[in-house]
Amino acid sequence: MNTNIEDYLNNRNSIGVDDHNNVDISTLDINKCKIIFTNLLTWLASNPEYLKMSNTSTLYKQFERLFNKEIRLSRIVNIKKSILLNVLNNLLEPSDFDESLAPHFELLKLLLRKKPMRNISGITSITLITAPFPDGQKFSCKHNCYYCPNEPAHEGNNWQAQPRSYLYHEPAVLRANQQKFEAIGQMLSRLDTYFSNGHVIDKLEIIIEGGTYTEYPVAYLERFHRDIFYVANIYFELRKTFVNYSNCLKDKLNISLLASIRCPLTIEEEIEINKTAQVHIIGLCIETRPDALDDDWLWRFRRWGVTRIQLGAQHVDNAILKKINRGHSVEQLMWAIRYLKDNCFKIDIHIMPDLPGSTPAIDKAMFDYVYSVVCPDQMKIYPCQVVPWTIIQKWHREGKYIPYFDSDPNTLIDVIRYAMITCPCWIRLPRVIRDIPCSTYVQGGNNISNMRQLIDNLMNDDDVLFSKDIRSREIGRHCAYYDKPASINVYYVKGNEGHDYFIAYESDDGRALFGFIRLRIVEQDNNLTIFNILKGRGIIRELHVYGDTVAVNTYGKHGCQHNGIGKGLLHYAERLTMENGLSGIAVISGEGVKTYYEKKGYKEVDTFMVKDFGFVRVRCYYYFYYYKRRFLDFMYSYKHNLELILFMLYYSSYLWFIVLFYALFVGLVVVLVDSCLVLLRLITL
Repeated sequence: MNTNIEDYLNNRNSIGVDDHNNVDISTLDINKCKIIFTNLLTWLASNPEYLKMSNTSTLYKQFERLFNKEIRLSRIVNIKKSILLNVLNNLLEPSDFDESLAPHFELLKLLLRKKPMRNISGITSITLITAPFPDGQKFSCKHNCYYCPNEPAHEGNNWQAQPRSYLYHEPAVLRANQQKFEAIGQMLSRLDTYFSNGHVIDKLEIIIEGGTYTEYPVAYLERFHRDIFYVANIYFELRKTFVNYSNCLKDKLNISLLASIRCPLTIEEEIEINKTAQVHIIGLCIETRPDALDDDWLWRFRRWGVTRIQLGAQHVDNAILKKINRGHSVEQLMWAIRYLKDNCFKIDIHIMPDLPGSTPAIDKAMFDYVYSVVCPDQMKIYPCQVVPWTIIQKWHREGKYIPYFDSDPNTLIDVIRYAMITCPCWIRLPRVIRDIPCSTYVQGGNNISNMRQLIDNLMNDDDVLFSKDIRSREIGRHCAYYDKPASINVYYVKGNEGHDYFIAYESDDGRALFGFIRLRIVEQDNNLTIFNILKGRGIIRELHVYGDTVAVNTYGKHGCQHNGIGKGLLHYAERLTMENGLSGIAVISGEGVKTYYEKKGYKEVDTFMVKDFGFVRVRCYYYFYYYKRRFLDFMYSYKHNLELILFMLYYSSYLWFIVLFYALFVGLVVVLVDSCLVLLRLITL
């Protein structure tokens, strides 16, 4: 019997936590609930114009008004969306309603979700916090950055010290404390919350935070990762075993039934099981320092399913890094980003404006440098805040450090607004402002917790200026664009000693993004690649399709996922790879979506999904692209030469004949080669 699950279930029993916000649904008047559902379903059936994807925002707003009205009229005490949703899931069926209303039954469940915006990025994110003293180790980070809190045990945190840089009352940290920093308890708690609120928990992105990851004991981390996959693999089995799991307020869970749930296996076995589990882990992110990476860690990352790395960059001025005792340089940051990109990882960085020694002008220049030279995939903007248990708290008290926000809050707002407006379209800003409870901790520096929202509102008032970052353009935030034309655009970035292609399927005006691929072509004679399977191949570091989360192996009538966008982007990336003369392509894939790539002709080799191209096919693409590029370069060089243009126009029919003949010849060769390969396969069978 797994003691961690037993502890979690005992706790669930003792405090009466269930899927219904601790309300015994057996005491509810089901007939009153049914009247509410009938009225809502009737409204959906009579307003088909709201059911178009382009009207999703209007649908949510109108539904919310009607829902609140129905709740008031019903006079049911303590009723909430999550309670009604579970009544709908557990006590009623589509057959309980008029036949004409049944088609809208599933849509009603979606509309009853709490915080539906959590699914619009196409995944469900879960943040887990590692222990402050892993396996008895006396530290979670051996460095002492002057802005970084080191909260000791005290009465306010129940005499439990916190992992370095995290504070007890931060939401994710508070949840971790409740589960004694155990991965199993944290996972179960978060999955229960999402499930009871009606969210799709099929595609999970796990974010592991707490201290410096690569300074934790290896055995502890492997066990932590194993437990993450284990819970994902057995979660629905657990719910099925305990028939009253969703309503344990009335009937306590029978802990003896836990004996039928298997114990954790090895990390390799749990990862293999997750490929076909009901809860898929499609991405796993850890955070560390630029100076705390090596080949051994990268091998462990892949063996444990890690796909994305967060790096604490903080600033790009070495003098400022030295002043805050950061312990690494900008040069080490640049090496780490190139090292990770050449080995197919996705990269986030953390950036801190308003640090000691900085100014608004320096910080704006910092963002320019990040966008043009550092080139991360994602960037979290965390303005420096003076909090307890830091060196800068002492400086602030002594007047040695005064954040420029304290002198004029508008200066910081202007800096962050500048960062958002100038952000390239291929970078995502997942978070602007850290989720620190300002009234509890912040003694200096930014105390506006919703600053991003304020800046977004300022930009919404200006039709010209808007943030081009990925998060701001996700299609789920711009539902009106579902009915507007879109196309694939390719953005080339020469950075980190390699060639990066951001292949985006987006609206024609660039305001809405449906999905994208990050393709990197590594310099073949000058790279930091350690995985042999990646050498000589194009590497796909990320494939993401936005819109409401749709379960793996299903096809949605609504949204973008599972409607062919990913397939089209993948095909485009393969073509670009062949045009660069490479013989194959490799993908860093989350464990839970590897079957998707298998259906597209990929196979798993050394934890990566790999596809090889035929030699002749690659040569045809390469030379066609080479001559096309040479021809376009030639035309561009002489575009101002009127005489040459007239000459080209005069002989255009001859030129187009040659181009057409060449294209037909290449196409014929490709068809013949593919036919021969098919015949060879048939003969070998």
